[in-house]
This record gives sequence, structure tokens and C-alpha cells, in this order.
Amino acid sequence: MKLLGGQKAKRAPRSLKLSEKTVTQACRDWLRVERWYTIRLNSGLMATPDGRRIRVGEKGLPDWIAVRGGDYTLIEMKASGKKLSEDQEAFFRFAAANGLNAIWCDGVGSLIEQMQKKFPFEN
Repeated sequence: MKLLGGQKAKRAPRSLKLSEKTVTQACRDWLRVERWYTIRLNSGLMATPDGRRIRVGEKGLPDWIAVRGGDYTLIEMKASGKKLSEDQEAFFRFAAANGLNAIWCDGVGSLIEQMQKKFPFEN
């Protein structure tokens, strides 16, 4: 397609893909501004000082918990466009069935949207 003046049209940029590290940093920054305290919930294989590998935590457990006053939510943060693993999906089904506050997001926008639904913002 040509534009007025004979210039060729440029393609629209593809949606920006953010790494999990970048998504996590942006989400934690927003949570801090909103006065939430975040705690990392480590899980997976960890190396001991002597080189052995041990499993820590539960498979499927979200990576973070955010707390503020008497409120909390468990949060799984993913790279843009990434989905939950089967273990994580199982955890979120368990959380929903048992009244736990748990969300997952792949960007700060989805985090804000879900947090606004769960916790009304103060003026």
C-alpha cells in the first residue's frame, strides 16, 4: 500500500512482548505505589551448598503474595502472552473453590484490572 506522496506504508508494530522479569518488576512497582508489600514465594529445585538439588515449595503455587492491612492476594506473574502450567491451573481452581484471593497476570494492565475488582481503590 502506498501513502499520499508515494511513500510505502509501514506495518504496525507487533505487540510488545515483555519478559517475566520485566512484567514482575512493573507489577511490583505498581503494587508498591498502592502500598502493597510483596513477598516472593520460592518454589522449584534449589541447589544446596554441597551441590545436591532439593525441591522447595509446592508445584503450581503462585510466585508472589501481596499484603496490605488485612488484605492479601497470591499473584502469579507471567511473561507477555504466556499461560499457566497445568499445576498452576490446578492451584487456581483450588483457590477459586476455597475462597482464596489469587490472580495471575501477564502485564501490569491485567494486574491493575484484577486488583481493582478485588480491592476497591481509595480516593
